[in-house]
Amino acid sequence: MNVTEIETLRKIALVFKNNQEAILENWTMAVKRDGITRSSEDLECFRNGFKVLLRDFSYYLSKKDLDGYYRGNKVIARQLANNDVSFSKFVKAFHLFEESYKDHLVAAFHLEDLVNALGTIDLLHHDTISLISEVYLDIKDVTVFALARLAELRDPETGHHLERTREYSATLAKHLGQSEHFVNLIYRVGPLHDIGKVGIRDSILLKPGPLTSSEYEEMKTHCVIGAETIQRIIDEQKVSNGYFVMAKEIILYHHEQYDGSGYPEGLRGCDSFGCEDFRAGRYL
Repeated sequence: MNVTEIETLRKIALVFKNNQEAILENWTMAVKRDGITRSSEDLECFRNGFKVLLRDFSYYLSKKDLDGYYRGNKVIARQLANNDVSFSKFVKAFHLFEESYKDHLVAAFHLEDLVNALGTIDLLHHDTISLISEVYLDIKDVTVFALARLAELRDPETGHHLERTREYSATLAKHLGQSEHFVNLIYRVGPLHDIGKVGIRDSILLKPGPLTSSEYEEMKTHCVIGAETIQRIIDEQKVSNGYFVMAKEIILYHHEQYDGSGYPEGLRGCDSFGCEDFRAGRYL
């Protein structure tokens, strides 16, 4: 940003500093109104994140310290990723944040200056969302591939299988009309579907010939083992409705069949393919 834009941000930061509580309350009411959060814990997690964002904006930009503000954005991104908060929900909440302060800017700026102020802060918000998205997805990718690598180390054939299935899953989701975010999410968590194989004995996992009936029954438990592993991650998080919730269901149900012949639950028809989840976009 140029010198004029940074000076404009400084003036906006002073408005935010003098109206922090009112802006935060406006945002909270808007989030409740639009039903973005599912629970009080969910709301509290979002509220704390935006409280930090508002505080950083007021503090760093009042000092014209753009780098300091961006460092704060990275901290928020790590918190979102570690709590498995849906990124698309964060973006929706962020747009409500924009709504929550506009009246204060209207009161503080003359019309001509207001147009410039709104344009400048829109540019900053674009940078903020881009930066948080980049850090968020980097953290998620590291976590997913670290876990997926466990299965690949046990069974080298799994590595190639992971690449194929993630491509198929993303392609199917796209053809079913899912959003770009959903397609990206299923592509990223898809490699986790076989992590439960780390709990299967080598004598079964690496057996060159056909499995016996009892061996096959043990092999089938990899779905439950993997889902329970991810559930432990979810249980440690205050809020979880994004990556790992989708990952758990993919892991648990990826061997279900449309005719009910799959495992572990023998689901039939649409239930076996999570059709309701796809229609509702529940992970968004």
